[in-house]
Amino acid sequence: MSDLVIELKEFKEEYLSLAITRLSYLYPKLSFEKKNNSIFVKGLIDDEENIKKEINFCVYREKIYAENLEIRKKIFEEI
Repeated sequence: MSDLVIELKEFKEEYLSLAITRLSYLYPKLSFEKKNNSIFVKGLIDDEENIKKEINFCVYREKIYAENLEIRKKIFEEI
């Protein structure tokens, strides 16, 4: 069993929470927790680099989704 901490200071906490929801079903054997703009991972981590990439991808994905939501709404209103 190992622990991993990923600091994500440049992202809003809501993005971290949404990313944890996604990560929890992608990696059901790992435990994810948010504290002070960081994500803590507990469990048997086979590939630490891959988990770090996956966490960063999920958080960034949530950020992009939130930032572009208004634009998408306007586009769909025009259709």
